[in-house]
Amino acid sequence: MLVEIISTGDEVITGFINDTNATWLSQQLLSLGIQVHYRHTCGDKLEDIQKIIEQSSKNADLVFVNGGLGPTTDDITAEAAALASQSPLKRHPEWVEKMRKWHEKRKRTMGEANLKQADIPQKAILIDNPNGTACGFYIKIKRAICFFTPGVPHEFKSMFCDYIKPYILEHFKEAQETKVKRFFLFGIGESSLQELVNTISLPDEIVIGYRAAYPVLELKVISHGATQDIYKNSCEKIRKLISQQLLCEDQLNIPTLIASKIGKTKVDICDCVTKGTLTLALSEALNVTYALTLDNEDIDDVLNFTNTMDHRGYEIILRENDCNEILLWIQNAKQNLKKTYKIKLSVTIKDKLKEAISLCVQMIFKTIVFDDPTPKLDIVSIEDITTN
Repeated sequence: MLVEIISTGDEVITGFINDTNATWLSQQLLSLGIQVHYRHTCGDKLEDIQKIIEQSSKNADLVFVNGGLGPTTDDITAEAAALASQSPLKRHPEWVEKMRKWHEKRKRTMGEANLKQADIPQKAILIDNPNGTACGFYIKIKRAICFFTPGVPHEFKSMFCDYIKPYILEHFKEAQETKVKRFFLFGIGESSLQELVNTISLPDEIVIGYRAAYPVLELKVISHGATQDIYKNSCEKIRKLISQQLLCEDQLNIPTLIASKIGKTKVDICDCVTKGTLTLALSEALNVTYALTLDNEDIDDVLNFTNTMDHRGYEIILRENDCNEILLWIQNAKQNLKKTYKIKLSVTIKDKLKEAISLCVQMIFKTIVFDDPTPKLDIVSIEDITTN
């Protein structure tokens, strides 16, 4: 299946806003096993939008056009769609009424400019928008089914999840038969991971994909029409292969995994290294009741940290030593737990250092609460130096 995305708007093509909608849509489609082939961006010029719609609809099976469905004069995507599909614009009274009710509910007066939002190509099918006044629609143009959506992110995302995604799952066999398993890894380079995966054989129906976003590396196991047993066995092969570097599966949220094991147990943090990055990450799901961020030189405060705690939960202490190594203590007096680690990152990106260290600590914390062995990584040295 060939898929293309068209983003419209002068503010997008000039870089005044980031095209987060196209990125999000690409990720959503990939979760259905559908990889986007081309992404286009054009400004608010009628001929340009018409031309790119015509071009994409000749080549692709699915085309997504985002933006330009508002009430202002530069919102001309519906007009471009009408020209590209040779289907004149038609005003839909039911959408006019919906817009009136939307404004009345918010005690606003609907301007005449809003009426153009009810004008879509005559052959098009409306897509509801519960969150705004821009009417979405889809229409067959040449080879492609073309979906037209508003550029406001929460309106666009809701429209995709509630209407477009179910349509794709119902009408496109590829999406029905495709499954995607996501593994999130840390501490291994992309080339090393590929070499590791190349050591095993996988069925033709299984495709491996990689995405590097340091400090995380994502590996996708994509099944194109494989049986459930083949898919399950392939995922298990990969899981065993990457067990030492595996952070989590399907979603990148280690604190949630830890919380599933320790519940509302208190977590106290003294962090002299990541400047709050670790606390921010753990606070997403864990009961962080006390957090102290210090400079590494404030050694007396670090040593006094545990004296201020009530010792009814986990204590995490993170500081650097004189060898530019990181020392990590994780302890829980109630469980008679006291672990000490020496961490050294051999490869890193400077502006991602704090994030990488935070991720490393989360990984170690997870191995402790799940009673897993200490990870052995390529680009990070983690040494358990606990002494009894």
